[in-house]
Amino acid sequence: MASVVITREPKITHITAGSLAYDLSYIRENEAEFIVPDERVYNPEIRQPRPRPQTRTRYQVRPRQKIAPVTLIGFLLVGLCLVVVLLSHIQLMELSDQVVSLRNELSALEAEEANLTARYESAYDMSVVENIVTQNGRMIQPRTDQIYYVDLGLPDNAVVYTNANSGDDSDPLHDIAEGFTGALEYLR
Repeated sequence: MASVVITREPKITHITAGSLAYDLSYIRENEAEFIVPDERVYNPEIRQPRPRPQTRTRYQVRPRQKIAPVTLIGFLLVGLCLVVVLLSHIQLMELSDQVVSLRNELSALEAEEANLTARYESAYDMSVVENIVTQNGRMIQPRTDQIYYVDLGLPDNAVVYTNANSGDDSDPLHDIAEGFTGALEYLR
């Protein structure tokens, strides 16, 4: 299908000769076109708009609505939740203060424990105890004939003795009975 292209050429009333400035001589030549009448002439062919009566828009005020009970309950629950969160936050602050004071007390007690342990160990120093006991005469240094050396260079030997009276070890019913009795004794 062939399409028809319609082009419109603009209607040129005067030539500007490349300048877009107003040509004032053109206005003087065609003054009749540019004269604006002072009074409007009534032309019945031209439809005149009807004057509209001016009306004021009145706004109607809505009557005050009642608060729904569900909304009231919702606000009360939100307020209750806020109070509970506030109280729990206060309790958390009190507990954190207690934790800090207990940690300080713990560090003081640990320092005191270290001090008392050092005093206890110094009170029972073996060299001091040895000097005190040797001076009293209750303990004397061993003589050379009282010293015995034991040679532990040989490997250890272990001997397992069995009861000679138990000859029923080969009987499987006897083994089951012993296991059952051992289990009962364990459970008692």
